[in-house]
Amino acid sequence: MEWRKENRNVRKLGSVYLIGLQQKAATNLLSVREFGYNCLLYSLDGVLRYGDVLNIIQTDETDRVVERKEVQLFDNQAFREALINDILYNKWVQGNEPKIKFSTEYKHGGTHMEQWVNVTDTFSESRRHYKNTYLEICEVFGGEVEVSLFSSEDAPYEIYFSFGIMYGIVYAEREEADAKREQMKADLEQEYLKNKEPSDEFINSFAKKYDVCLPSDVLFDEDALMKALLDI
Repeated sequence: MEWRKENRNVRKLGSVYLIGLQQKAATNLLSVREFGYNCLLYSLDGVLRYGDVLNIIQTDETDRVVERKEVQLFDNQAFREALINDILYNKWVQGNEPKIKFSTEYKHGGTHMEQWVNVTDTFSESRRHYKNTYLEICEVFGGEVEVSLFSSEDAPYEIYFSFGIMYGIVYAEREEADAKREQMKADLEQEYLKNKEPSDEFINSFAKKYDVCLPSDVLFDEDALMKALLDI
């Protein structure tokens, strides 16, 4: 399955397409809806709500004995995090077209769910550059936990993490960035395997241990947005 969304300028969070299973060179277009000409935050909320509508329950008859197994069309949490990250790191001022791709390779029960998966290659080279930082590596665990490392030539490195309702940035010097990232991964993995969602106690202890920050541009680049509006 593949989700595809396109934009033409900063005022327009473009169409969202639900693409059917690929058959050789063609795909079936199942649904189209516009979310443009609006505030990005309103558009984001609209896309998320539309995703809930499209995420229909399906029945899995594989190895059925008595009860049918009901599964969603796609993982809603993975969709939400992919969409937010795509909007966050997209260079709107360059007219880039962000895309989200869902692959059955990472479905629940697959071989990748209980290990860290390097998804850095899913970002284009232009999208790996964000302000004065560069995305060195992005890893995902269980389709729920993300940890990314951003390098910088003249500032501390940034370690971005996301786990359920918990997200933020941890700053680290170049020499200690990799070690700190691995330590954060271990703590987040342990909590995920234990509770699947971050507990209040874990959120507080993790934030205190790593001095977690929440910069104003963690949801969208305000400077780039204002520049684009002035250029219109």
